[in-house]
Amino acid sequence: MTDLTVSSRAALQERRRRLRWQKRWKLAKLLWRTVCVSSLTGGLLWVVAESNWIIRSPQQIHVEGMNLLSEETVRSLIPMAYPELIFDVDPGEIERQLQAHGPIDTVAVDRQLFPPSLSVYITERRPVAVLLGDTYTNPFETEITPSASWRPVPSKVAPTGLLDESGSWLPITSYTHVRDDVELPTLTVIGMQASYRQAWRTLYTIVRSSPIEISEIDWQHPGNLIFNTELGIVHIGPYPDSHLQEKLILLDQLRDLPKRINLEHIAYIDLTHVASPMLQFKPTAPQYNQTILQVPVPLQDEQLDDVLPE
Repeated sequence: MTDLTVSSRAALQERRRRLRWQKRWKLAKLLWRTVCVSSLTGGLLWVVAESNWIIRSPQQIHVEGMNLLSEETVRSLIPMAYPELIFDVDPGEIERQLQAHGPIDTVAVDRQLFPPSLSVYITERRPVAVLLGDTYTNPFETEITPSASWRPVPSKVAPTGLLDESGSWLPITSYTHVRDDVELPTLTVIGMQASYRQAWRTLYTIVRSSPIEISEIDWQHPGNLIFNTELGIVHIGPYPDSHLQEKLILLDQLRDLPKRINLEHIAYIDLTHVASPMLQFKPTAPQYNQTILQVPVPLQDEQLDDVLPE
């Protein structure tokens, strides 16, 4: 046997040895990958099946940003059927539902995996006035046409909703569970309609800055806006009115009126014409001359002195 033959056999055996090692290594890697994949799959299945990854109660929903609404109220507006797997929760759907059914301006929802929970961040639509009325629940659904037989609606009727600064209607049930330290608006509005929404924004800005406190706005008739103020009933006239701010400044100048006249004798203060404010007295007012009561009395010092009781 020559050296060449011996060398060839040794090389062949070495090659076969390497091939067997490579096959074993490939088999070992395949087995290792199979074990890893099986472990990961089993672990994932365990994670999914584990109860800690399920939203079981509203207490696992954390709400931030409330000033008026309670956390319980916001939770009640979230459409979830407990228990629910956190991976099945759709943050976008929750955001849409909250904005559609709650007095909420903006909302963002995040899912937290450790521990499983939801974080809800909101900004509220803050009510600035209470809507009064007894013929409709949402004044923006229908328009009310004033008639010749129009009569004021009594103020002591059930509230039908709330109004925010932009003129949007809010269901009063949305604020049923407000925080204990929060008070709802004291300003009331009668006769609000959808067509007044744009005018409301300017009106509310002026009313909010009025030096005389205004507790009620009667908007039932567009030809005569009526305020209930600390000085009594005030007829403003048609609105929108570019002179509204002037009229409220003029009303502030009458702040000392209670010192000069018994306000209970006055039916209303007429500011329809800013250049000639008037007083209208009640027909039953005592100690006043009936000829004076038949017409409004200009608010001038000498004429006020004439109608003051002796």
